[in-house]
Amino acid sequence: MLCTKKANLYLPLEVIDEIIQHNRNDAPALKSSSLISKSWRVASLRYLFSYADFSSPKDLSRWIKISLSLPHVIKFVRAARFSPGARLKDSELSILDDKFPPSFPDSEERLSAIEHILSNPSRNISNPANIPIPKMPRVTVFEWSTSKIRIHVTPETQQLISTFISVEELVFAGSFINVAHAKAFFGLFPRLRTLQTNRIEISSLNLSELDPPFVFTGDFTKLEELTIGKSLTPSDWLVHEVLAASLPASLRRITYSDESTFSADALGYLLSLGAQSLEVLSIPARAASEFPTFTTPSFISLVSLTLSIELKTPSRKIPRSLQFCTDALEILPSAPKLAEIVLQLYAYSSVDVAIIMTEGAFDWARLANTALGHFPTLKMFVFRVSMDKQISPMEHGASKTFAPKALLDALGQRLVVEWIQSHGRRQKWELL
Repeated sequence: MLCTKKANLYLPLEVIDEIIQHNRNDAPALKSSSLISKSWRVASLRYLFSYADFSSPKDLSRWIKISLSLPHVIKFVRAARFSPGARLKDSELSILDDKFPPSFPDSEERLSAIEHILSNPSRNISNPANIPIPKMPRVTVFEWSTSKIRIHVTPETQQLISTFISVEELVFAGSFINVAHAKAFFGLFPRLRTLQTNRIEISSLNLSELDPPFVFTGDFTKLEELTIGKSLTPSDWLVHEVLAASLPASLRRITYSDESTFSADALGYLLSLGAQSLEVLSIPARAASEFPTFTTPSFISLVSLTLSIELKTPSRKIPRSLQFCTDALEILPSAPKLAEIVLQLYAYSSVDVAIIMTEGAFDWARLANTALGHFPTLKMFVFRVSMDKQISPMEHGASKTFAPKALLDALGQRLVVEWIQSHGRRQKWELL
């Protein structure tokens, strides 16, 4: 078939990559693929260009060329990422796991290899290059993941993010120079419905005299889901200086597991913002047990509550950690629609598990009766333990019914037991 335009004589890089990946070990198939039909090319573009990576200056330049030769593919892009060194990380992690099995996480050779990956210069940038790219109005999901080099909001930052005017879901990992730059950054996303931070840090809580007077100018009124992963510094500013400025009216899901993420006052205010709309709440048991007097009479829409505990304290303190769950259930406001409570325990060793299961070590009956008395609509109580070990098939089968007897006696058929292999939280290296 003849092509009338010279540009159509060449396949875009994504198409070539896809063909080679599927046929790299089959030379005849690879040759026949070069005779690919125009109709197949047109039909495949919406899949091949659904995702755009802007992790390097070369990526930015390449997308300029793509937009010039195939301008119609821009409308197919639905998700985008800025993650310096991401391609390098993916390839080097694969090599690392082949050379040094994750089952030996602390070997000197493996740790040295990881240090080498982290020190690669291509990872140590926090802002994009000054290369303007075409608008991508159909991108709704954006991921920003940078190293620990501190983020300053620069014209280049604004230039890249303004390319994606319809972002509704932001996945973030990075470190800001201070709160002012954090507010300026999140203010660049006016349509957010979902905010997920995998790692967030504020290097300095004090403003510099040289910093511009950044204020939060975004609009989080439509925010529905808030997930906070590892918070290396307190995130009270996110509540008091960002969410308080928008007053989201449809906050349906709040999830975080690090008890130091919010102070008691910040957590109390955050929950008051979602009191009318909140459906799913997952928070540390200790944080829930310590926030001040709650002024909202009830969570009228809440259907699922998860209280998490990380059993990393000395063994003698584990019963006290479990007591936080009972305290939290007594303090939390009523929830007339609550159907599920999940008790999530993160265990590090068999000693932790032995203490959990020791009869008389903790008043499980009181915990169960508090849950039933405070939330009479409860239909399911999930006892979930994540373990930092390889669970054999036999252990997995036996663990399905392995729970404190007092829980079973009090909850009966409402009790659901889950023992989960955590896939080596200590062993899985996440190179952020």
